Amino acid sequence: MPYRQAVAQLGDLISARALERLIESAAQDRSMRPEELSSAQLADILKRDVFRRLQLTVPASLAKRRIEEVLANLKLSAVVSPAPPSAVTRIEPPPQSQQSGAAQVPEPQQSAPQPSAAQAQNQVHVASLEESLKAYSLYFDWPEVKRLRALSAVLHGELGAGKPLPDKLVAEGLDLQETLSRRLAEALVMQESDLAELRAGFGRVEGVGGPKVRRLSGLLQSIEDAQKTGALLPSEVERARNLTLDLRKLVASSVVGLPTGGAAPQASDDVVQQVRELDRAHEVRALSDLSREFAPLLRVEEGLNLEIQAAKERLDGGHLLGEERFVRLRSDLEAAQLAQLAQQQTELSDFETRLSQLDSALRPVEQAQLGAAVARGLLSSGSLATDELRLLSRSLPLLESGDASAEDALENQRELLEIEQAARDLPVIEGLQGDLSQAAQALERGEMADLSALWAVIDQRKGVAAQEREALDLRTRQVLDEYGRYRHLAGDTISHLGRLADTLRSHLKLGKLSADGRAHYMQVLGDAEALLSEARAEFQVARDLTAQFGEEALTGLLDALGLDEEPEQELVTLPPLPQGLWELRGGTVMRGAPDPQAWSLARLSAQLAELPLPIGDAEVRLDTPQGVWLLLPHLGGHRAAQGRDIEEARARMSDFPE
Repeated sequence: MPYRQAVAQLGDLISARALERLIESAAQDRSMRPEELSSAQLADILKRDVFRRLQLTVPASLAKRRIEEVLANLKLSAVVSPAPPSAVTRIEPPPQSQQSGAAQVPEPQQSAPQPSAAQAQNQVHVASLEESLKAYSLYFDWPEVKRLRALSAVLHGELGAGKPLPDKLVAEGLDLQETLSRRLAEALVMQESDLAELRAGFGRVEGVGGPKVRRLSGLLQSIEDAQKTGALLPSEVERARNLTLDLRKLVASSVVGLPTGGAAPQASDDVVQQVRELDRAHEVRALSDLSREFAPLLRVEEGLNLEIQAAKERLDGGHLLGEERFVRLRSDLEAAQLAQLAQQQTELSDFETRLSQLDSALRPVEQAQLGAAVARGLLSSGSLATDELRLLSRSLPLLESGDASAEDALENQRELLEIEQAARDLPVIEGLQGDLSQAAQALERGEMADLSALWAVIDQRKGVAAQEREALDLRTRQVLDEYGRYRHLAGDTISHLGRLADTLRSHLKLGKLSADGRAHYMQVLGDAEALLSEARAEFQVARDLTAQFGEEALTGLLDALGLDEEPEQELVTLPPLPQGLWELRGGTVMRGAPDPQAWSLARLSAQLAELPLPIGDAEVRLDTPQGVWLLLPHLGGHRAAQGRDIEEARARMSDFPE
């Protein structure tokens, strides 16, 4: 169904229902149904009717670009898959004498009658959903997979009974396929980002050695292999994060050194703050994962949702929650989930009893029974069926009343539920929740509600969100362009910025984003912009140091040694150091080949010299893309050595002339 593909691809700009109605109306003007439209006719509708409609909520330039993208994708899809899968219906090859311009339908075999066109199309849909279930079998605990499984079971039952498949359930199944594809793509971007940060963290703790480091190395290799094949390993990522946290805290604490004179080691404020920030960052990620896991529950458990929000605010304020609170919070969520499942099972049983007393031959009753079957499948898989039960609770009184207008009222109820679901994927819309409640109450009283006004609010917010995404992409490209000017610099800031730049490039390739994907994109972009500000400052410092070393520092050094204008005498008074060695003191490179990294380290050396013992007298190791730097305290400054690894750096340090 090309038109459904277009609806899915433009769903972030305009509601699916509004777009479907627009295409249906344009098709009716041509005395056709939407599924009967040719590619050329659909393209004409998109370029005319849909383009005009999109301009009501987004700039014309954005609307035009997105329409062109949809047309290109539809054209590509037609080339790649011009016909339904051959495994669904068996068609005999044409006779040899048949000409390409006179295609004929082959006669069906007597032993295996050909299904009707509608049945064949139904088989295509069910087979497509079942293939998706196989493709996402590793992620059986995702709510979307559970829902797709419940839908597939209901549709399979309808197909087996020889009934036509409900359009609404088929459309929802196709939408779920698109949602799952988007969620997997977003999750792979996040896993790629996690892997890059874990690799960087591993470089900091690799020298510790021991079983934890070996386990971490194995986990990182497994995650990297899975990433290459497009698979997710969330459990392995979580274990790797926990191991990295433990090892980094160990390394940070070890800066204190050994106690002397029987006194207990005292951690500096900087070390304490560093360890605390590691814990806080870990808790922020853990709380985000917990919120995502129990999102359906938090929509119905207001008290627990408020507790989650309070915990988030505490973390944002720089405080810690502590392991005990996390354990209690997860326990409360799991208990509430079980209680809600039991309650919904009871509600569904009551609804099914009431439905059994109605005439199942009536279309509205049949639709309600299908909704109950989907709810039963969801609850059996351990997933809440809140939306299905809400619709049943609103619909049953209308069905039991036997009112002739019940079918229209039920359609309004379903449309209201679609609006509520669409609002969840958008940032908070001021006042919308109150309008939704008023509309629900009006429909329950049998009154009319202006749902078109609610759809207009949704579409307006979708347009704003699409423009916000455009702005995010523009900011991302600006970050990537400016990062290219500083990427040659060394240091943690540039290394971290480089990892974020890779993640931003991946985000640019994603299409429509979920709420979680949008939040991750904004977080990464904000972090990258903050690091870019630091990179600008470091770049300016490096330029200043370069200028100072090339002129003032060198001149001052020659004057102090009384060498006037004879720099060649420096070879006698200050012999050059072997390659890869430098002497740093007072924020200046005293000896060693000119090197921007060495000049930056000279500033670090001056800062370290001001720190109290034992930190100021500690050995310093820095890992950079160019190799490892080792700094050892010496005469109020530092001796520095660079090598491909720590062993080569230590070997060079031993060659330092006295």
